[in-house]
This record gives sequence, structure tokens and C-alpha cells, in this order.
Amino acid sequence: MFRFAQIAVSFFRKEEGATSIEYAVMLSLICGAIISSVGVLSTAIRDSFNRSGNAVNSVLGGPP
Repeated sequence: MFRFAQIAVSFFRKEEGATSIEYAVMLSLICGAIISSVGVLSTAIRDSFNRSGNAVNSVLGGPP
């Protein structure tokens, strides 16, 4: 158990450990932004396709 504690302490004292944590935080923020964008864009795209489909149906005389 003491060996694990030594490894953990040395990992957090090294600059590479801080850099990897910074990269992990950046990656999580980027993933959050992508997920939010997909949610907004999917709604806009669905509405656009619905409007286009309704316009085509009204021209061709199909069901609304």
C-alpha cells in the first residue's frame, strides 16, 4: 500500500501528470460542446426536413 502511495505522490508532483489532467479537462469540455451542438443541430435539421417534406407534399397533392 505504501508503494502505491509513493507512486501516486510522484505522479502528481511530476509536470507530466498535471499536463495529462489538463488535457483530460480540455477533452471533456470539447466533448460536452460537441454533444450540446449535436442536440441543437439535430432539432434544426429535423425541422428543416419536415418543412421541405410538407412543401413537396403540398405541391404533389399528397397527405400533409
